[in-house]
Amino acid sequence: MIHLDSPDIVFLSLGSITACTSIGSNWSSPTPLPSVHNALRAPDGAWELWSSFFWSSLVKNSQTTELGNPRNFYSRVGESNLLWFTVTLTHPEFFMRFEKWSCNAPGCGGITAFKDSNWLVNIIVPHQPYFLNQPKNIQVFWGYALSAERFGNFVHKPMIECTGQEILSEILGLLGFPEHPILENAITIPCVTPYMTSQFLTRSSEDRPQVIPKGSTNLALIGQFVEIPQDIVSTVEYSVRTAQMAVFGMMRMNVKLKEICQAEHNFKALLTHSLKRLVA
Repeated sequence: MIHLDSPDIVFLSLGSITACTSIGSNWSSPTPLPSVHNALRAPDGAWELWSSFFWSSLVKNSQTTELGNPRNFYSRVGESNLLWFTVTLTHPEFFMRFEKWSCNAPGCGGITAFKDSNWLVNIIVPHQPYFLNQPKNIQVFWGYALSAERFGNFVHKPMIECTGQEILSEILGLLGFPEHPILENAITIPCVTPYMTSQFLTRSSEDRPQVIPKGSTNLALIGQFVEIPQDIVSTVEYSVRTAQMAVFGMMRMNVKLKEICQAEHNFKALLTHSLKRLVA
């Protein structure tokens, strides 16, 4: 426990989208998602701290709280989980076939979404080399899935129970590529993040607190789980803005924040979007 004196100010980052991250291997699957029962408990220190504030606030006023509701975001892992994977290749066959299949050189095609994939798989094939000092004989790509609990189209088991090799086998099936020589010359590492999209979950207006809660004199909240009207979570700018609002507000600094872009009211942006849709 840390004792605070009257001049002290606390800036608290709420929640954690990377809590309980589990990494598998080419031959093993990640740890299963928390059970429905276990998901009702705060998963780690970041969530526990927010929860302690929340419950303490409710004890003082059972009707409402100014500190949001963390349970809405950490108790729905079936909706918030995301499975990522990286693929490291020591044979050029996959990249050669993918460039011919997509008609795009690596790094030019953006995200490839498999709309008929049961797992809702997406892959990103970047320009090579992707990493500094990456060996010339090594190629890498990565991807993610939005429905990791479903059975695959070719691998008949939930993605979250699959090894890295099984995940790559499913991708090759979706692309219509042969497994040889790709599969035996690849290392696929799956990674499960149970709370990765929790900031996007449906919520009530009270579930996300204000940056400076009503009545607070020394506590400000920052991160993806605080409320900024007309702004959107997930971006770096959102987190930076919450920190700016917290510091400027707590320090009583008369600094004007940069305005939030409202593209839906920008005539040029609307016209450009409309023209693109007409051309498509």
